Amino acid sequence: MAAADLEKLSNEINGDFSASSEGRRMNTAISLIMKALMEQNSKTAAIEAKQEEMCGRIEKLVENVKSLECRLTSYQHGEHGAVGKPAASKKVAKDAVATGTEISPSVKNLRQTVEHQQEMLTRIMSGSVLVVDASGAGFFTSVPPALEVARSGDTIVLRPGTYTDPLMLLTPDVTIQGADKSTVFIQSPEPDDSDKSNPGSMLMFYCSCTVQNVTIAATQPQCCAVRFEKGNGVLADCVVTSSNLSCVVVSAGNSPQIINCDIHGSSHHGIICKSKSSPLVKNNIIHGNKQPNIAIDKEATPIIDGNRIYESSQNGVWFRANAMGKLINNDIYNNAYSNIDINAGSEPTIQSNRIHRSQKCGICVAEGAGGDIHLNEVFDNAYSNIGVMAKSYPTIRKNTIHASKQHGILVKSGAAGTILDNDFYNNTLANIKVEQGATTSVSNSR
Repeated sequence: MAAADLEKLSNEINGDFSASSEGRRMNTAISLIMKALMEQNSKTAAIEAKQEEMCGRIEKLVENVKSLECRLTSYQHGEHGAVGKPAASKKVAKDAVATGTEISPSVKNLRQTVEHQQEMLTRIMSGSVLVVDASGAGFFTSVPPALEVARSGDTIVLRPGTYTDPLMLLTPDVTIQGADKSTVFIQSPEPDDSDKSNPGSMLMFYCSCTVQNVTIAATQPQCCAVRFEKGNGVLADCVVTSSNLSCVVVSAGNSPQIINCDIHGSSHHGIICKSKSSPLVKNNIIHGNKQPNIAIDKEATPIIDGNRIYESSQNGVWFRANAMGKLINNDIYNNAYSNIDINAGSEPTIQSNRIHRSQKCGICVAEGAGGDIHLNEVFDNAYSNIGVMAKSYPTIRKNTIHASKQHGILVKSGAAGTILDNDFYNNTLANIKVEQGATTSVSNSR
């Protein structure tokens, strides 16, 4: 549709409803769409085609609403009988509507249809909600055209279906809302879909957008599921999986929020926090990844709060390369290596976690690392509940440490640090074993 046609449609609508606020809102919306169309000169032909489809839907919706309102008025005034029956008098028709007999089911269905069409028209004209439906029942059949026309503050609703286009989120404060994460899938295309090259990520945040209630699956080689490249985006209530690279990558310097997600099945990490990033990772289930479920790298300072972190083929959480951050209120268990590995100069805060059933140590501090380890329950690990390796210097205080298959705490030669005010019981070997050559301070252990 050309801009002139849209202007004509705007004038028609304004002529019918010029005295109403609805008409003014409609006209404003048409004007915005006209502006969007004019900006499409620099876009691809495919995007322009989607724009024309959207405008066609607007025209069709306007016509449908007017037609349905006329039909509904006719029914209510008794000018038609029930569907499939002879026309009744006005009195009979009105009585039938009032008593719920004869034509009332038809009137009810028609009224519902009118209301549905009006709702669709209001949403598309206001621009606040854009509906994507892979079956063709929404305003768009794929997500990228909706992202092209979305403005800050808009919501893109994804109805059940599989969407195979990689998504780049470039407009701030846009929300992508899935109908249900069990039925809405953003995932890599099938291998024989030759027109889609490897995108590197299925979902890429370049600004502060929100994505919630969808399943995101990366199955192509060298493709992660979600990458926070810029901005402070939000990923919430999603299922995230990747058969190759990490499920979620937080790039350098970013501070996104990852909340209430199920993150699993990667051949790399569940989440990797890169240099100087500071994400909030809260109330997620992070499990079954081949490398550490969470890796914190190069001076990153995440807050990892209230998660279940389990069944990695390596560590539950791995701090490396001077990483910092806080690990609080998590349940970390049944990982193949140490549940928490702190190394290479890292100094995190480990507080109020349950750390148990590792196939190695509950917590291992190594390679010149430190940190503040306090108020945790550390128990039932296959090696020592806490291992402090040479050149490391953690503060271990006010923890409950029990039921280790070996020592409660093992301090290797050359280690330092402080062990203070901890409670020990039922460890298989010594509650605390400090090897000769260690300079760790030990006091008030029970």
